[in-house]
Amino acid sequence: ESVASIGTGAFYGCSGLTSITIPNSVTSIGNNAFSGCSKLESLFVLAATPPSVGTNAFNNVSQDIPVYVYDVNKYKEQTWGEFTNFKGLGDYKIKALNEIDAAMTGVKLSNAEVVIVSTYKSQIENAEDFTTVDTAKATALAFIKLHLTRESALAAIQEAMQGEAGSAYLNGLVEEYVNAINATTDESTITSNQEAAISKIELFLSAYKAGASETLGAMGEEKTNCPAVKVTKGDKVVILYAPEKVEMIKVSENK
Repeated sequence: ESVASIGTGAFYGCSGLTSITIPNSVTSIGNNAFSGCSKLESLFVLAATPPSVGTNAFNNVSQDIPVYVYDVNKYKEQTWGEFTNFKGLGDYKIKALNEIDAAMTGVKLSNAEVVIVSTYKSQIENAEDFTTVDTAKATALAFIKLHLTRESALAAIQEAMQGEAGSAYLNGLVEEYVNAINATTDESTITSNQEAAISKIELFLSAYKAGASETLGAMGEEKTNCPAVKVTKGDKVVILYAPEKVEMIKVSENK
């Protein structure tokens, strides 16, 4: 905001630039200032009074890229920078709203989440400057992305359970991780809890499958160091298992 002028050749040949925002404090742009910025896709000029433009200031920049300004007529009158595609704040709002709608395509949000996104969209519709639009749009897109990350993590946890009959028990094992995923607004926390839950599931399933193939013998027989065990009594089969290795298990007539 303290920049008053952009000097001669300041960004000459910066072909990597795709978007530039010129603050409202700028009153002049020097010769060849942005010459050669061939990949420029959009330009924001926040000054109410169009800054003076030097020779070839935007040479090799496409003249039909969108140039967002507060007063389209003033910039058109000056044929500012020889650009032809001036856009106002209203156009920028529409662009932001379309980006949010596109991000929501195919996303299943709860009613409460839809209300939250609608609040951000309302902020955009009522905004009186580009910065407010940008902030609301970024917040809405981050919220949608967080939702997708959370849904992906929960789906991965369910998939890791491999449809085992003991899934209710597995749900109990990972409940704290699932609750943490649902409660957080931090993507790294979601990822770490997803990894911890899947690790615990895989540890349990490997132990369960290894032990479930073994059958206890006669009643009263002890079996040591078994992570899980299949107990057969007549035509009934019961799987006994635990998240950690069981040191010893003994089956009696009643239990």
